Amino acid sequence: MFQTTETDFSSSAVGKLNRDRVHLLINIYDACLEFELKDPLGCGVTHINSNNNLQSQFTNQK
Repeated sequence: MFQTTETDFSSSAVGKLNRDRVHLLINIYDACLEFELKDPLGCGVTHINSNNNLQSQFTNQK
């Protein structure tokens, strides 16, 4: 099987580093999913609504 240093998950130093990187990325992804489950799109929707309100206020003042 052909392996590059990016796909090496052997017991070598490079393989250990790659495994650690994958575990870190999986943990970050898992944390993002948990955060999203607690407050689905909460921050984004509020931010969009406040921008729309600011735009309409600015347009009305012209």
